[in-house]
Amino acid sequence: MKTKIKGRYVVGYDDHAGSHVIIPNGEVVFEDNEIVYVGKSYPGSVDNVLDRTSCLVSPGFINAHALVDTSIFQYITFDRERKSSLRSKQYVFDQEEEVFDRQKILDGARHSMLNMVRGGSTTILGMTAGVFKRWNDPDWEPETYMEAAVELGLRAYLSHSYRSDMSFGVDDRVEKVRDEEKGREGLEKNVQFIEKYQGSFGDTIRGLLMPYTLDTVSPDLLKETRREADRLGVGIRMHFAQSDKEIEEIRRLYDKTPVEYLADLGVLGPHLLLTHTLHIAGNFGTP
Repeated sequence: MKTKIKGRYVVGYDDHAGSHVIIPNGEVVFEDNEIVYVGKSYPGSVDNVLDRTSCLVSPGFINAHALVDTSIFQYITFDRERKSSLRSKQYVFDQEEEVFDRQKILDGARHSMLNMVRGGSTTILGMTAGVFKRWNDPDWEPETYMEAAVELGLRAYLSHSYRSDMSFGVDDRVEKVRDEEKGREGLEKNVQFIEKYQGSFGDTIRGLLMPYTLDTVSPDLLKETRREADRLGVGIRMHFAQSDKEIEEIRRLYDKTPVEYLADLGVLGPHLLLTHTLHIAGNFGTP
């Protein structure tokens, strides 16, 4: 079945110009899963016509920082009295129930992803919030995001986020604890998810390794992440150079800027996606 979409504006690719162009009053024709025409006026016959002359017709967008979990729930993770999201020591070390069960996470994922679809995104790189997490995501969580993405027809790059360092509040100060075993456990779960689902559902589901933030992942865990990414042939993504505290800690511990630090570890390279990168020179307030 051949279908024609008539748009007020159509975004297409011009081979001669070597770039995308905007075509006023353009048309897109597709047959089954293949686009057969993009241009001003299709000369052949079609089986169906969709009049979208009030709309922009374009290729699907790629959302490279898709928050897939907390869009309708995050506000309840904050302490209403202290106005803080800082974890307690008890929460970090006591393996009590997760803040959100699978159904709540699925509801949040559907809500978030549906908004992405409505905004034109067809490919997402899923990000999850660590505010209410401990060392890594619950075992069932990445598969829950996958379920929502498949349900809505999205291409999704998904991860099982992990870290080796956790902060918690004690009175008026912040303390930090490192657990390399917990970090490696989270990395292994991320690897297992990729090995199980990479290319599944018609190659719409793929995986990335996600050490959570630069200042919550030990040097050894970062180097191990790079080795696993190279072995699997997948990318790495992480929150990076996003706060003054992070910059100060990297400077204090390693006397390097964040970029220098990753370069010395051998982590920089192709297929590394660094989210935020607000202070890559290493000085707070200096891009």
